[in-house]
Amino acid sequence: MQEAAKTKSQHALTNGDFRTGQSGWQTEGEVRFLPGTSAMKPRVRLGPGASAVRQRYRVTGLQTLWFGANLTPEPTTLTGRVRAACFDSKNQLLLEALTESSTYASVYLKTHARTAYVVLSLEKTASSTGYLYADSALLQDDSLAPPRPATHLDLNSYLIPFWKGSTIREETVLLLSESGEPAQGKLLFPPKQILSVRDYAQKHTYAKGRDYSLQGRTIRALPGSPIPVMHASQFEKGDLKWYTLAGKHLSVTYTHTGTWRSPIPRFAGAALPETLKKLRNRTPLTIVAYGDSITHGIGTSGDARIAPYMPTWAELLHYGLKRGYRHPQIQLYNTALGGMTSDWGRDNATAAVASLNPDLVLVAFGMNDFWSLSPEHFRSNIQEILRRVWARKPTTEFILIASMRFDPTYARDPQYRNRMTGYTNALRSLTDHGVCLLDMDAISGALMATKKPKDLISDPLHPNDFLARWYAQGLMALLHHNS
Repeated sequence: MQEAAKTKSQHALTNGDFRTGQSGWQTEGEVRFLPGTSAMKPRVRLGPGASAVRQRYRVTGLQTLWFGANLTPEPTTLTGRVRAACFDSKNQLLLEALTESSTYASVYLKTHARTAYVVLSLEKTASSTGYLYADSALLQDDSLAPPRPATHLDLNSYLIPFWKGSTIREETVLLLSESGEPAQGKLLFPPKQILSVRDYAQKHTYAKGRDYSLQGRTIRALPGSPIPVMHASQFEKGDLKWYTLAGKHLSVTYTHTGTWRSPIPRFAGAALPETLKKLRNRTPLTIVAYGDSITHGIGTSGDARIAPYMPTWAELLHYGLKRGYRHPQIQLYNTALGGMTSDWGRDNATAAVASLNPDLVLVAFGMNDFWSLSPEHFRSNIQEILRRVWARKPTTEFILIASMRFDPTYARDPQYRNRMTGYTNALRSLTDHGVCLLDMDAISGALMATKKPKDLISDPLHPNDFLARWYAQGLMALLHHNS
């Protein structure tokens, strides 16, 4: 999921191609900057002893960075390091990522929440003599991407649970033609009255009888209408064929008389006493969201910078808690990083989570794990995350989030689905006083049994705005008794 997690970014390194020699770089040990020739790029040579070139880069916390360079060792058995280290305003090391390689090396990280600057390094260790050459160093910083436009959405209505009341707001439907027949899709409930049918950006409104027909829960596109549709031929056949549906869905608001009889998150009550006490008493509360790209927000329109610019599910939760409890002193840190497994979560739990002294941690891994990690391995990783955070702060409470399901047509091997089921069971086995579960596995499974999976996702592994709202609403239900 790492590729999907990369948002638009800009090159931010000074003299990364070494065309102006040492400019922008600090050196340590034996370093020589070599000009380019007709046959070779400009580069830096490190060695034969321990050596490094470094660059200090100012950046705020919780920004996604990617730093890499081409490495050429002499002899070829030599390896070099690429390192990114986050420091606070008092020059204290907060978090670092490093990679060793003898060819191309890169690091990918989210800066620590309290980062004031990052030191980026190309290094040769003293483990063996020889030379390490480096060229084409590159830094990408997602904080340099254009700012996310403000949303016009009514976030209060977006947090009204889908399983409550008689109105569904902005449910997404992908009108899909399977075999040449009119493109169609299904609503979650039989509609009583359609209030609006709009495009995903909510800029264009479509009319019944002119643009679409409605029969029971099924909406069909009418010939000649500009209503957005997709055809099965637009999707590659076979396993692991990527696609994107961003902006392709309809958004439908309607009243209904149906009842959601599938999984409903229940108020956590006594399971999270410290968190709920802080919410009710309006005392400062620190929440850390920790996981992969789904938690980071990939798939939501705000993160993708497309209309209607809905915030991520973690941001929706933050908004809902502050409003629901009239509590301005709730701090949210989203330390999630796209492409990461629970192995990364285990290894970085102290630096990325425990160091923030959290009162509540939302742990959400799984969508990258299912390719290779057993449920037993996954359980051990999550248990270690809890242990490392409790080692710093024993009163921290947790909500473990079982991942949504992937599109079953994307990865058909049954072992993948079986692992995801095993992860959910593993998380459930860890629930206890101070640890509860939001089962998005069961919720997304029930939704995908009622609607087609492509109604709910932006690509095979990420939720669209509609499914992301179920995350936020489910967490609100656990944490607010009126949700």
